[in-house]
Amino acid sequence: VSDLFVTHYALLHPLLAGCIGLALGVFFDDPPGQPMDGGVTRRAKINWPQLAQWVAGGILIIWLVGDLTASSRYHAALTRSGGLAGHSDGSYKLAYYLRYNGLGAPVALDWGFDAPIRYLSQGTVAPIELFGYASPAAPDPDFAQRLALFVPNPDNVYLLHPDGQTAFHGRREQFFAQAAAAGFTPQLEAEFSQRDGAPLAEIWRLHKP
Repeated sequence: VSDLFVTHYALLHPLLAGCIGLALGVFFDDPPGQPMDGGVTRRAKINWPQLAQWVAGGILIIWLVGDLTASSRYHAALTRSGGLAGHSDGSYKLAYYLRYNGLGAPVALDWGFDAPIRYLSQGTVAPIELFGYASPAAPDPDFAQRLALFVPNPDNVYLLHPDGQTAFHGRREQFFAQAAAAGFTPQLEAEFSQRDGAPLAEIWRLHKP
C-alpha cells in the first residue's frame, strides 16, 4: 500500500525553499540603478536581463500571494469542518478515549489507526495491527488464526471503521463471524464521528451471552 504522505512533502520541502531562495538571490543580486563594473551607471535603455529579473520577481510574488491565500483558505476550511475521514479531528477523541481509559493495546482490524493514535496519544497507546497487509481485498489465510488468539480475552478492544468505509476489506465481516462462532456477542463500546456526524471509527468488545 503506497500513497503520498506528509513525509514525502517533508523530503521535497527543502528543494522548494531552495528554488525560492535562488530566485530571490538572482532577483536581488543585480538591482536596478546600481553602478556596473568600473563605476559606470547603467544608461536609461531597455535592459533585457534586468527586465527578465523583474518579470521573474513578479511571478514569484504572484505565486507567494496565491500560496498564502490557498493556505489561509485551507486552514479556514479545516477550522469549520475539523477535517474529513482519516484526517478528521475525531481522531483526537479516539486517541484520548483509548489513552485515558487504559486501553493501551487495542486490536486494529483495519488500516489507518496505528500512526495517528500513536502520535496523538504521545506513544501511550500502541495499536496491534492484526488485519494483515497481504491483500486489501480479502483477509490472508492466517488472519483467522491470529484473531483466534485475541477473541477469548474479554479485555481486548477492537478498532474498526464503519461498514462501507474499510480500507482492508473482509476483516470486519470475519471478526463478527468468528466471534459468533466462538459464542461471543460483539458490543459497540464507543463510536467517533466527524463534525458533520459522519461515522469515523468504532471500538468493539466481545461478551459472552
